[in-house]
Amino acid sequence: MWFARTVLLLIVIGTLLLLLRYVPFALSSYAFYTAMICALVALVGFFRPLPVIWIANRSVAGIALAAAVLVAVMSLLWPPKSQRASETGTLLDHFLPKYEQREFHALRVPAAAEKSWRAVKEVTFADVPAFRILMSIRMAAVGKFRERAAPGSEAILAGIARPGSGFFVLGETPGEEIVIGMAGRPWASETSALRTPEEFVAYAAPGSVR
Repeated sequence: MWFARTVLLLIVIGTLLLLLRYVPFALSSYAFYTAMICALVALVGFFRPLPVIWIANRSVAGIALAAAVLVAVMSLLWPPKSQRASETGTLLDHFLPKYEQREFHALRVPAAAEKSWRAVKEVTFADVPAFRILMSIRMAAVGKFRERAAPGSEAILAGIARPGSGFFVLGETPGEEIVIGMAGRPWASETSALRTPEEFVAYAAPGSVR
């Protein structure tokens, strides 16, 4: 039993380290998702003992479930820490100098900068099927079951910048960087009527995000 537990702990620790390295979410986000996974495992423990992870009976499963729910609630209520971007940064730093959540992804492309930039501008929804699926799920989550995703032949950037999408282009450095913004309460299917970069920078409605 100790060998199985050791292997399981190593897998869990290794997975967390990889996520921290390649998906740098806030610690509270990791705490919430980890708690949800633990809650699901605890629920399984109610119907089937899992001694390999110390859930040998329903009493232990109940304690584990209560602890997981407590951690999840605390992570949701934990106040986010504000951070400031560097003064000599990117366009994004200019439009959002103070932020509470940060996610960073990078991909090295074996192509000339001009070709890569053209691809960014021209890639369509049909080129990335998963994108359309995710957008359909997002619309369904806010009750828009009948609303269809953008046509497959439409460029993604063009679709995002289309009036009514809730997004708009804040700024662009041709060949280097483009910043697209959105503000409001997207989880409630509410987006603001902002149309200029200046309005976006000044936006500070309570209970909303940028």
